[in-house]
Amino acid sequence: MKEARTVKQYLDRLMAMMNQIRLLRDQFADSRVVEKNKEGQAEKKGTLREPFKLETEKARAP
Repeated sequence: MKEARTVKQYLDRLMAMMNQIRLLRDQFADSRVVEKNKEGQAEKKGTLREPFKLETEKARAP
């Protein structure tokens, strides 16, 4: 993501892609999109990857 791009612009682009995928009748959960977005952002920053992974594992535990 370019530094000049705002968070709103990024999220608008992400939502547009999600809507296009849904139009093609492909099913996926919003929570999965959020999870992947968190992982991608953490990898770009080089930090916080492990806390997000642990948070995801806790959320999946029964």
